[in-house]
Amino acid sequence: MPAAPGVQTTYWEVRDPAGHPLFRVEKRRARKSAPELVVWDPSGVTGHIIRRAGDNSPDGYALLALDGTWVGSVEPSPGTKWGAYEFRDDRGVTAARSASRMPEWVLRLEPAGSPLLSRLALAFTIGRLHGHR
Repeated sequence: MPAAPGVQTTYWEVRDPAGHPLFRVEKRRARKSAPELVVWDPSGVTGHIIRRAGDNSPDGYALLALDGTWVGSVEPSPGTKWGAYEFRDDRGVTAARSASRMPEWVLRLEPAGSPLLSRLALAFTIGRLHGHR
């Protein structure tokens, strides 16, 4: 799914310790809209989108399959200031948590979390390091 005309894109790849690609992230940004991240599997065939959830949750994000199917959410952690998020699957189960410990980010993956949510949480957290807002 290529970006639309006029959309700026940047990329980065995440590799395992042996140097094998785990996934590729495409950051898309149109002029006046919030950026979104497209997280591609190593083959580049399947992927998921991380985008702002909308006006009802200005600091939240939706986790979507490429066809728009909702697979989870990213919400600010309750009772915290900026820079702490919870990643929930489509059943509302917390799969991961991330928090800013300037200048670094810490990501904690829950044992019950799926590989998909773990991958999206890692992509989102790295995106925060890359200035994704």
